[in-house]
Amino acid sequence: MTLTGLRWPNWSLQAQVTFVILLVVLAFETASVGLDYVQIRQNHRSEIRNRGGAFVREVLPVLVAVPPEERSAVAKQFNSSERTLRLGDQPGITAQDATHRYPRIAIALEDRFRKDGFEIEALMVADRRIVMSDADNNVFGDFLTAGQRFSTLSGDDRPPEPATLSILSLKLSDALNWYDFYILTAPMSMVPLLIMASLDTIIALIFTVFMIALIRRILGPMNALSQGAELLGRGEQIDALTPQGSRDVRETVLAFNRMSERVRQAYDYQSSLIQSLGHDLRGPLDRVRRLAKRASPEAVQDDLVVRINAVDDIIGSVTSFTRATRRDGGLVRVDLPSLLDALVDEQVDLGNICSLDIKANVTVKGRHNALMRTFRNLIENAIKYGNLARATLDRSDGFAIVTVDDEGEGIAQDQLQSAFRPFERLNAQGKGSGLGLAIVKAIIVDHGGEIELTNLHPHGLRATVRLPLDPVEVNRT
Repeated sequence: MTLTGLRWPNWSLQAQVTFVILLVVLAFETASVGLDYVQIRQNHRSEIRNRGGAFVREVLPVLVAVPPEERSAVAKQFNSSERTLRLGDQPGITAQDATHRYPRIAIALEDRFRKDGFEIEALMVADRRIVMSDADNNVFGDFLTAGQRFSTLSGDDRPPEPATLSILSLKLSDALNWYDFYILTAPMSMVPLLIMASLDTIIALIFTVFMIALIRRILGPMNALSQGAELLGRGEQIDALTPQGSRDVRETVLAFNRMSERVRQAYDYQSSLIQSLGHDLRGPLDRVRRLAKRASPEAVQDDLVVRINAVDDIIGSVTSFTRATRRDGGLVRVDLPSLLDALVDEQVDLGNICSLDIKANVTVKGRHNALMRTFRNLIENAIKYGNLARATLDRSDGFAIVTVDDEGEGIAQDQLQSAFRPFERLNAQGKGSGLGLAIVKAIIVDHGGEIELTNLHPHGLRATVRLPLDPVEVNRT
């Protein structure tokens, strides 16, 4: 797919709706996961502040009231399966805990303890990630020897399980030792926690999948309608579409089917009418021509014959125009390089100056004979009015681009559009009905393309034809 195909206006309605839903869900769930992450961290901080602060306020008054030499023994009485207290010359928070410190919690707890009457010299709060099966951990071993429930996790049949050890290291102004309060808190492995906290995200993604499937089902008839309209506009015979989907979509499909049938009937009727009129007028016109030959004087006879021949030419041109633009045959894959190369060789064999520059091998879907007539007309016009024809073939933005240049006088700027009108003869000299470019434009538009005339500098005219590439080729690129 080309970069142009990625542009928003080139997307189908189904793709746009699906993309918007995915974008909204992604934005919502990203915000949800972000809030879950913030909430998890906030809950963990609250747990440290509340449980740690309660542990300290429970133990500290007792320790302060007993002699220093008895404090270690008294501290062990407060140990349990989820918390322990150790006294030491150095704080329990080490350099490895630097990345998990909570200075704001430390300040808040220090203010609280000061209000309780304790003179705090230093207070630090941090986390440490540990493995619950690691019985040799110098701190965690105290939990294991306390006979708590985590000791069963140290067996060889259990994988190591991560845990979070929150530490509050406190030193009083009148004490030599540090009091290290250790509390087992909820694990801080964000991935499993986010998965558990983001079950709504998983549910939303499942819901999104069902929504996309539902959108495809709802917009399926619209896609079929769009494809049918494109085929109808390009003159391909299509079967009646099956009404499906919601009521208004079914009514739209039925209206399209009726319109398609009316367009086909009107086109066939108009074509048949013109062909019939041309046929019916030739008989009376031939009789008038025979009568004119018996007219006198001879000058009048010649004048009548000239006028009758002019009418005959108009009838022939109209019939030819109808026959040329009639949608005969089905759409097939047309190899433009081969088609243009054959037309150029045809002119070269006639002794005309004609060349072809193929910059890209492209294929379009169209009626071979109609496209052959179109490009033959453009090349012949270039040779007739511009002495030579230089054709180029390229591709751009999903279209085949064919240009035919000449070295003639060009066309007045205000007449570039009127050149495509039926019976418009910009050069009244010589033979011609003025239907050549009208037929070309009718065929090109019928194939979903467009044609444009531009003057070249210092002289010359360029005809540029844009035809949609074959959908198979577009998807391949």
